[in-house]
Amino acid sequence: MEATLGAGAVFAGYRIERLLGEGGMGKVYLARDRDLPRQVALKLLNWAASSDPDGRRRFLHEAETVAGLEHPNVVTIYARGEEQNRPWISMTYIDGSDVDAELRNGPIDPPRAVWIVTEIADALDYAHQRGVLHRDVKPANILVTNTARERVMLTDFGIAKVLDNTTALTRTGELLMSFHYAAPERIDSIGAVDHRADVYSLGCTLYHMLTGTLPYPGKSISQLIHGHLNAPIPRPSHINSALSPAFDEVIARALAKDPADRYGSCAHLAAAATQASGRTNPHTTITIGSNCALPPQPEPGAAAQTGDPTSEAEDWYRKAAAGGDASAMHNLGLLLEKRGDLAGAEDWYRKAIVAGNKDAMRNLGLLLYDRGDLARAEDWYRKAIAAGNKDSMRNLGILLRDRGDLAGAEDWYRKAIAVGDAGAMHNLGILLRQRGDLAGAEDWYRKAIAAGNKDAMRNLGILLRDRGDLAGAQDWYRKAIAVGDAGAMTNLGFLLEKQGDLAGAEDWYRRAAAGGDAYSMNNLGILLKKRGDLTEAEDWYRKAIAAGDKDSMRNLGLLLYDRGDLAGAEDWYRKAAAGGDARAMADLGLLLQWIRPMP
Repeated sequence: MEATLGAGAVFAGYRIERLLGEGGMGKVYLARDRDLPRQVALKLLNWAASSDPDGRRRFLHEAETVAGLEHPNVVTIYARGEEQNRPWISMTYIDGSDVDAELRNGPIDPPRAVWIVTEIADALDYAHQRGVLHRDVKPANILVTNTARERVMLTDFGIAKVLDNTTALTRTGELLMSFHYAAPERIDSIGAVDHRADVYSLGCTLYHMLTGTLPYPGKSISQLIHGHLNAPIPRPSHINSALSPAFDEVIARALAKDPADRYGSCAHLAAAATQASGRTNPHTTITIGSNCALPPQPEPGAAAQTGDPTSEAEDWYRKAAAGGDASAMHNLGLLLEKRGDLAGAEDWYRKAIVAGNKDAMRNLGLLLYDRGDLARAEDWYRKAIAAGNKDSMRNLGILLRDRGDLAGAEDWYRKAIAVGDAGAMHNLGILLRQRGDLAGAEDWYRKAIAAGNKDAMRNLGILLRDRGDLAGAQDWYRKAIAVGDAGAMTNLGFLLEKQGDLAGAEDWYRRAAAGGDAYSMNNLGILLKKRGDLTEAEDWYRKAIAAGDKDSMRNLGLLLYDRGDLAGAEDWYRKAAAGGDARAMADLGLLLQWIRPMP
């Protein structure tokens, strides 16, 4: 069984905070970026797959596939590489949950379900237009941000396939799909598989959201295959009587056995679902395809009547921009970028620059950097610096660091430090630590802290911990916590647990859990189980599951198994396995071997 990286561990320069999830090919961790003050999702290929040429190819294929997709509803790839012979991918961390977690509370209200489908349909059609199939559309791969203005993101292109690539990326007999949502042609391998397979999977996802049940529930793969290939298409209104019968027609076409009978695009499916709901999508207005009618655009000033302050702000920014206000153009770009409309943001940044706004130069550079266009980002950073924007010095250093130009990065960090940039002090400390200069790193962390940089406190604690100075590490974790660094609570809990101070570890896990940290809830459950307090451990596992921690499913299964509740253990093993937990699959196999022995 492969070990999980603990909080505070450093891999490829990324500082691990906690495990986010685990699938058949690897694990995904929440980590701190190597240079930028942000969290990232770091996906690592497991050792078994790393030693398998096909596994490595599939994993790297994901990075290549997604890196070419620039869409506000597709999770962004930041970087990729190899460390200790293990490939890794760094991508946007989505602070929120997934639709699968929402469904544990029952069906999703039709307007919200339609909004989710519409957002994901836009992302899928965008991918299809660029020759990419997703091939694993399901609720667990649809993330919803925990922000005031929610965003929906499509993730896990791990088994996506480029349409014009005839080389199979799956082994013979290995089905890397989720059978609950798999199109018939994916199962029987008869005929070509195209974008309509994703239409089918999106339709299954819509059905699940509307009813709270799977379209073809089954306890075995053979039952699921029979359902998709032969069973009548289910009617959602027969399960949820509150639904309009119009949804039955939508699902009937989306789940048609013959691809030719389905909607021609995901946008057409979304448009039909919107019509069936009898209302305009309440969350956002988006383009759903050239062959679909667009909802009416609001008249100027109408946003003020909707109660959406962001929309009203956009309305006034546009009015000011129309009058030539360069600052309003810049602010409009910032608003659109925050919303995820990167093309619109770039357009307004460029207009603001032409109109004389210098801050827009740096923001355009940041946008291009996040998109992976390092050459143009560097060009705008340098223009911003020449125009007097000091913050761009550190940004340029970070860009050069990503490119591997450590000397150039250090030079610009030092220039930024010379004009008082505390963040650059922190980044220089990170660079020196990666280079192995721990004394220099510690010195700059301390200078950054003295200059007001709070992120450097936890990094200093981690450095001291790795050096063996546990007392110093604990001191800086506590200082980081005191200034609001919630992540340091988990670091401190881990450190205390390693030192044998279980009471102290429990205290900090409880504090982090009270703040909604699902990983700490799971750790608290593990600690309580070791103590023998199975009732409270079970309670925390269930809370962690509700908060989106998938590892807790397997842990709950283990607890129930130890208690003798084999049916309950089997149920949670199956749920964890359905989410891709390879260890739960093995545990389930062992359990079934013993409770259902072969004749």
